[in-house]
Amino acid sequence: MKIYKVGGAVRDQLLGLPVKDTDWVVTGATEQELLAAGFRRADADGDFPVFLHPESGEEYALARRERKSGEGYRGFSVEAGPDVTLEEDLARRDLTINAIAEAPDGRLIDPYNGRRDLEEGWLRHVTPAFSEDPLRLPRLARFAARLGAHGFRIAHPTWKLARQMVAEGGLRALTPERVWRETRRALAEEQPWRYFEILHRSGALQQLMPELDAALAADRPHAREQQAAPLAALKRAVEGGAAPPLRFAVLFVAVSRDASVIQRLCGRWLIDKANCEAWRQLAAAITAFESLHPDDADTVLDFFERLGGFRRAGVIDEVATGLAAWHPARLKDIQALQARHAAAAAVRGADFANAGLRGKAIGQAVRKARLEAIRRADTQP
Repeated sequence: MKIYKVGGAVRDQLLGLPVKDTDWVVTGATEQELLAAGFRRADADGDFPVFLHPESGEEYALARRERKSGEGYRGFSVEAGPDVTLEEDLARRDLTINAIAEAPDGRLIDPYNGRRDLEEGWLRHVTPAFSEDPLRLPRLARFAARLGAHGFRIAHPTWKLARQMVAEGGLRALTPERVWRETRRALAEEQPWRYFEILHRSGALQQLMPELDAALAADRPHAREQQAAPLAALKRAVEGGAAPPLRFAVLFVAVSRDASVIQRLCGRWLIDKANCEAWRQLAAAITAFESLHPDDADTVLDFFERLGGFRRAGVIDEVATGLAAWHPARLKDIQALQARHAAAAAVRGADFANAGLRGKAIGQAVRKARLEAIRRADTQP
């Protein structure tokens, strides 16, 4: 039995990036031997020979071969056993930079030149079998989002293979659940706009999220080197420190600002509640902001109240980041709104209750004081 560190842990270690999870491959062993050593199956009902270490809980997988036996990303037969070599296991991986193993003595096993691609910044498929699993194209786009800031780009043969996968219609086998899982992970990467840009340029997005693809196509400028407006907005949101749900909202408001459409698409794409709420909130905020009368304190206060600006901490600052992503030329107006909100939020109903007011009188006094606070904020230099 031999044990090797594999995959992302080796890749990130060589890149000098933080290693989050460590995976291992075991050669020359059987399932019974691992179970006898105290390992337990990672998925009791699964087909893959993956086990959890009895102490660390890290995943140890028997070296395996995979052969295409059906449609989609589930259409594979798995062969695992002591006769499967490490090189065969590495051959089934998606990218060369993920097909490097490290022996216990620190020696690298790199049959597909992954280290060279790490040094040169290439995202390159290991074998043509890359095209047999449609999930690999969104994963390729996600790696571009993760490593783009480090100079990585897609190798031409891999890009050609990705376009071929789209042309053959293989991505239609992906379920909305799997697509959203990759998309949600991509939104948390360093350069998430690359994920959507690659899916759009390859034609994959038209099959996976046609409404978003249409929005990107409609807003794409003629100059090849420029980004579509929604992607440029997403980039500004990331630079402004937006969390993943707000990043999602900034991009997807390009699809629709209609609450009923948003609800329908969230259901079709299986978007979780937090991201859907961020989309609805930003859509309402942008629409209201574009028709807002900034010199009218009543209108401004209504804007804050409709967004729940006095019920949930930080909501107006989140909205401001989204507004700035779409309206960078109006940054001063947005900052002025934040200052007005801060002044109005300092007014508390408890102060009026302590002064003896009751019932509706408290609400009326709070509104009056908030309007005065907004007007005073407008006069500040």
